[in-house]
Amino acid sequence: MRYSFVLAADKSGSGKTTLTCGLINVLKKREVKVQSFKCGPDYIDPMFHRKVLGVPAANLDSFFVSKEMLRTLYTERAEQADISVIEGVMGYYDGLGGVSVEGSTWEIADIIDSPTVLVMDCKGASVSIAAMIRGMLDFGKTVTARQTGYRDNTCEHLPQDESPLYIDDRNGNTGSSGDDRMNDSGIRGVILNRVSPVFYERLKGVIEENCPEIKVLGYLPEMKNLAVPSRHLGLIEPGDMEDFNSWIEAVSDQIEKTVDVDGILELAGTTKSGKTHVKKISEFRDGSVASEISRSVDSDLSRSDNSFSIQSKVGFNNYENHVDLNVYTDFIRGSEIRADHISDLRVNNKVKLGIAEDEAFNFYYQENRELLEKMGAELVPFSPLHDEKLPEDLDGVIIGGGYPELYAEKLSQNVSMREALVSCIKGGMPVIAECGGYMYLNSSICTEDSLETDKICHNGSIKSGCEKDKNRGSNKKTTENTHLESRKQFEMCGVFSGEATKKQRLVRFGYISAETKLPGLFGEAGTVLKGHEFHRYDCEYNGDGFVLRKPMDVSVKNSSTSEGKQPVYDGMKSSRGNTSEFYEKYKTSSKPYNISGGYEGIYYSETMSCGWPHFYYYSNPKAIFNYMKCCERYHFEKEARKKWDGIAKPIDSLGILEKEVIKLCGIQRTLTPSIDKKALVVLCADHGCVKEGVSQTDSSVTRKVADSFANGETTTAILAETNGVVVYTIDVGMIGPRYVEEIAETNEKKHKAYSSKNVEEILNDESNSYSAKLSAGRVNDRRLQDGSGNIAVEAAMSREIGEKALNLGMDIVKELKEAGYRIICTGEMGIGNTTPTAALLAYFMGNNAEDAVGYGAGLSEEGLRRKQDVVRRALKRLKNVLGQEENGDESVEKTKADVSERKVKTVSAVTAKEALYQIGGLEIAVMAGMFLGGIRYEVPVVIDGIISTAAALSAFMMDERVSEYTLASHISKEKLARKALEKMGLRAIIDAEMSLGEGSGAVLLMPILSSAVEVFNRMGTFNDMKVEAYHRFEK
Repeated sequence: MRYSFVLAADKSGSGKTTLTCGLINVLKKREVKVQSFKCGPDYIDPMFHRKVLGVPAANLDSFFVSKEMLRTLYTERAEQADISVIEGVMGYYDGLGGVSVEGSTWEIADIIDSPTVLVMDCKGASVSIAAMIRGMLDFGKTVTARQTGYRDNTCEHLPQDESPLYIDDRNGNTGSSGDDRMNDSGIRGVILNRVSPVFYERLKGVIEENCPEIKVLGYLPEMKNLAVPSRHLGLIEPGDMEDFNSWIEAVSDQIEKTVDVDGILELAGTTKSGKTHVKKISEFRDGSVASEISRSVDSDLSRSDNSFSIQSKVGFNNYENHVDLNVYTDFIRGSEIRADHISDLRVNNKVKLGIAEDEAFNFYYQENRELLEKMGAELVPFSPLHDEKLPEDLDGVIIGGGYPELYAEKLSQNVSMREALVSCIKGGMPVIAECGGYMYLNSSICTEDSLETDKICHNGSIKSGCEKDKNRGSNKKTTENTHLESRKQFEMCGVFSGEATKKQRLVRFGYISAETKLPGLFGEAGTVLKGHEFHRYDCEYNGDGFVLRKPMDVSVKNSSTSEGKQPVYDGMKSSRGNTSEFYEKYKTSSKPYNISGGYEGIYYSETMSCGWPHFYYYSNPKAIFNYMKCCERYHFEKEARKKWDGIAKPIDSLGILEKEVIKLCGIQRTLTPSIDKKALVVLCADHGCVKEGVSQTDSSVTRKVADSFANGETTTAILAETNGVVVYTIDVGMIGPRYVEEIAETNEKKHKAYSSKNVEEILNDESNSYSAKLSAGRVNDRRLQDGSGNIAVEAAMSREIGEKALNLGMDIVKELKEAGYRIICTGEMGIGNTTPTAALLAYFMGNNAEDAVGYGAGLSEEGLRRKQDVVRRALKRLKNVLGQEENGDESVEKTKADVSERKVKTVSAVTAKEALYQIGGLEIAVMAGMFLGGIRYEVPVVIDGIISTAAALSAFMMDERVSEYTLASHISKEKLARKALEKMGLRAIIDAEMSLGEGSGAVLLMPILSSAVEVFNRMGTFNDMKVEAYHRFEK
């Protein structure tokens, strides 16, 4: 291990930052290569470090990441330097919630095994300083290593004992951390601040007598003219100190005179426990330390259990073509990721991310920037203050925190930049905006004063940027040059309708864990990121896309709403759908803002995350990778639109086909899309409602048609063969014997219909995870149960079977993608399945049975009435089930809406699943899983007729991203078909009054879509033909 030390204090305001910057500058002058770190989530202190060093500083925070990840992030930087200087946060033992050492400087020092130098502010004290140091030393031996009850990534609170101080073992271990160093303070030296030279010698003796195990390493006298000024969120930024260079030189000169720098360096060659791990250094002058340090490297932080290098060990994988889909699925689901797996998270194509950087916006974690670059981002800075427009060809935007309130007038005056940002966000460009960046996207910022042109001198005075400071050099803090103006309101971007106003105190200050309520920019619902809030401005309403929870406190209340009323953002349903609704403002809702165990916040959709918290990206690299993939997709869709406009034909002349090709380009991340390998999956199942007389035929027909599919004898099979589509017929819930031992005749050859597994083995396989791969030319056995239940009187399936059905659908997509298929059509066969289809459409669309029920495969008027009756009974039973869950089972989300009286149905993902399980069918549930699998494995999935539409709508109600990976083939004759597609933001290409189902319409789309793809890939441009291009005019 290389040299390192932590500079800590007993409390904030003791002089840590001043000493840290001064020591860094001293070491820099000695030609020692320094890497600085800041414990905790602070942005501004690392800015001071960077100003001195000229290279970025980094944060170390044990709340944000696991111990292993923190060691990795630390080691990667420390290995590049001769010595690491780590500035602590607050008091040495101060951690989460003010009652824990978890997340404290002490914990971080222990994790990285670095000794600590304590800074003590001696102003107004004498012998008590020795007593406080003694207490700091002894306290480390008495802290009990126990869990806080705060689980990493879940914020789930666990029972605690009565001990007031806790340590969280991030790996879920209880009791001791397994390291004796936890019982040690780690303090090896002390520097006294604000003490006179004469009194220092006296106090030094008292400390050495009472604290013999540490070294007194010097002092700093009181230097009022060198104090770092503060503003409402802490220290000012170094850029606001007009004479920063003279300040740092003065501090460094004082340190050289009165601080034992050589003693600090000798101490830095030990571990936290005091063990020397590098050769003792006898001379530290004139740069001699640099060569000595460079030869002294220990392997403590490279031991096998913690050596998770973030640098690539296996190479950057092409996640589309080469990555193990099991690992990829694990990433998407949000499970814990090892540091050495991060190199797998890299997009195939570099994306250009615009990052706001100027005086108003500059709060960024350096690790966040580097992670984005490792994932394939090119960071392109722009200035909302000074630039007239955004950089060209951006694929995403990040607007971080800062002090936009100090520059509100200038930001407001830059109308062209505001309009450019709004246009890009309105067009679906992925955006992350945090704290100050979020303020900028709101309607306005209200300020009480305007200091935006002021500079702050190192003596604490505030000076106008256009007026010389007559008091320069004075120790007196002046206020004559402070320009205080009356309250003003400045117009901002207006993406959100909020008005950012200053509050009397910090709002929701502190660490947070934020969990997504719905799928979106960062991936699936339930994705968790960790971050920090530090602001005095607030808006009345701040979105509701996340549930935010504070560690050590489950009773967080949000005071930013009034009387339970809030505006509801109404324009981001689908960034790639009907964006004309994007700019609709807000309505009023009466749903409660606060929820159990946390509060809601952050505007969140498929393309945006905008709110107050600053997220630390390494807390969930998978979520950030999803953002990167969204940017990559946006890039190819944007370029595909440009390519269509440049092709030598009238603009938009191929209509919907052009949009579908653009969608293919986005999904496949290419400008040469291909659907050369096409599959049709026909899912077969029976339905208990057939006994209610809802069909002309009985369930035996399902099996006969399935056999005909396997033999290539159905209408759809012939259409598929004609158009180069491979058919996979799958039994997911038919009645009768399993297909394991049955023989299908194809081209007069006998084939075993499933695999070599025997019947008993398959029937006892509760996981339904069969080893045999899907095969064309037979009925593949993936049966979940023998038929769906009669939805008029019982659930179609249990929740357990329903979950298996959804997973089976996703597994089918995964398997076909691994087999090389570029597009998957959906089809079904199940006598009676239009009845559960009508029930699902009625429920999700808010219609009654008469509106939803059609004649299906041919019904008499009496048969139609029976079918409507079954749907009515199913809807009534569903309503009762959901009502019962309201009173008892919390696993199903509550709803009080009347099924038959809703005009527009909006349900949660949990309720959508329950509806599917109660009134759907097995093949519909598996098909819904296929549409969800399209998202997970990035494969376009094609809707066929009304049954397929109902399955897609069911999946859409669980995850609205379904519409981004789904193509609609034709409009069924059945009722509600067109409206259901419109609800998903989809338009069908074929309108031929078809009602066959079975995948027939999806198969017929293939030659049309293939032709459009060929035009896109092969046709020349206007430039090729030397013809003036058509122009797109704004309407």
